Amino acid sequence: MKNAIICAIVSLMWVNLAIAKANPEDFAAAAKLGKPLVICKTKDEAQQCSATCKPLAPLALSVDVDLKEATVAKRIFKGENQIQDTNLRRCKVTDQDNWSCSNLDEDANYLESMSDGKYFYMMEIDQSSFYMCSK
Repeated sequence: MKNAIICAIVSLMWVNLAIAKANPEDFAAAAKLGKPLVICKTKDEAQQCSATCKPLAPLALSVDVDLKEATVAKRIFKGENQIQDTNLRRCKVTDQDNWSCSNLDEDANYLESMSDGKYFYMMEIDQSSFYMCSK
């Protein structure tokens, strides 16, 4: 249950970020700091990072992979401001562009991965789902 609550809070955080108004300069600033993040309606759209996925806010992703330690550090930027800094857990790291970190349990299904440089984020909790990607 604790994991479900954490996942719900994270989901609400993303929604709040998406609702915030943004101007074109924020999108340009975020793109300089990382790969633009988009939200997708379905898991398949996110896995493909298809053109149907839409930016909701000027969010960008930057990751640092430590191959020796097999860890992934993720940073999210909104415009020029860093809004999240997370060290991902339960990771399997192949190289800088290929890794996977997950938390699968009875309350929530959570996965972040990068495959050939394409980022995928999935959170499924109860009857709700949230998908993002970046390429």
